[in-house]
Order: sequence, then structure tokens, then C-alpha cells
Amino acid sequence: MSDEKRGVRRVFDEIAADFARTRQRPWPEIEAFVEDVPGGDVALDIGCGNGRNVPLLVGACSRVVGVDFSRELLAIARTDNPDAAFVCGDGTHLPITAGVADVALCVAVLHHLPSTGERAALLDELGRALAPGGRALLSVWAIEHSAFDGERDEIRANDNDTYVPWTADDGSTHDRFYHIFERDELRALLDASPLGVERLDLLNGNYYARLVAPEG
Repeated sequence: MSDEKRGVRRVFDEIAADFARTRQRPWPEIEAFVEDVPGGDVALDIGCGNGRNVPLLVGACSRVVGVDFSRELLAIARTDNPDAAFVCGDGTHLPITAGVADVALCVAVLHHLPSTGERAALLDELGRALAPGGRALLSVWAIEHSAFDGERDEIRANDNDTYVPWTADDGSTHDRFYHIFERDELRALLDASPLGVERLDLLNGNYYARLVAPEG
């Protein structure tokens, strides 16, 4: 694991309680995806965090597995979602059997990975975990997000890498690594993956990609 990724994990462990208090409900785009896709046996939430999207998946599939590398966030997710299973793991090396997931979420995860190779590895793992014809929703921060007004030139000059501070309730500040995506960059990354792209939308400052695993 790279030092950058260790830093991301450390920050999310440190801010877990504060983070969870501000992340209680799924975004509408995620609700719409889960409503649109057929249910199934197994749903997978990669980078599940405190598990705020898990209840949606529990309602759609027989079994739900959440994966995250922050042990502190996983502890909260387990407490809040007794009907789901949770595993501590890295999205670039998923501790998941191949072809098991009918539905998957990968929300606000890819942009925390510090290298193109790791981002490609996560998409490869997502493709490996999905059953033939399985559907996934992936989201990342877009360069068009209003949070970056006045900062886009500086972000682009740094290969679209930046740090976004999180101020905790105790006043401490924790810098989180982000890679801020351009549409063409994300599209190229998705096209190089084993997944098909059904839709790629810019909504509320995020890119949402609806993905499908090949049949057979």
C-alpha cells in the first residue's frame, strides 16, 4: 500500500465518528440506481464507509457485503446495519469471490486512489466481482464541482491531484487526498476496464457511471 493511500486510511480512521454523523442518507442518484436495476442474490458496496447506502441494498438483494479499509468506519457500519456483512479490505484487492455480485456500488472511492494504476486495478476488481450482466454505479468528484471554483487551474497544474481539508468537531483539520476527474480521463479509464458503460452523467458536481459486466 502506498504512503498516500495509508494516509487516506489514517484520516478516515481519525474522522470516522464526525464523518458518519454527516453521512446519514444516500444521495438521490444512488437511490435512483438501486430502484432501476433488477435485484439479485448478492450486493457489494465497495468503500462502504459508515454504511449509509447499505439499507438500500438490503432492500434490493438477499445478501449485502460492505468492504472498506477504515476499521473505524466499518465498526460504525456493523453497528448500524446488522443485516449486512462487512469485510476490511482494499478495493484494489477485493476479498470477494469472482462473479458473485449482482449489484455493486463504488461511491466516492476511485478519487481517493493516488495513481492511475490503482484506479485501473479497482475497476478490474469491480469487473471481477460482478456476475455476468451485473450492474454497478461508480461516482467520483468532477472538476466542474463548485468546490473548485477559482482553483481549477491550480488543480490541473498538479495533475488534478489535491488535498481537501476536513475540520472535525474538535477543531482539528485533516487533509484528504483527492484526484479530481476530467470527463475524458474518466471515460478513457472506464473504456480500458472490463466493464461496459451504460451511462456517464455529470450530476451535482459528480460524475456517475452506470456500468455493466459482460454476459457470459
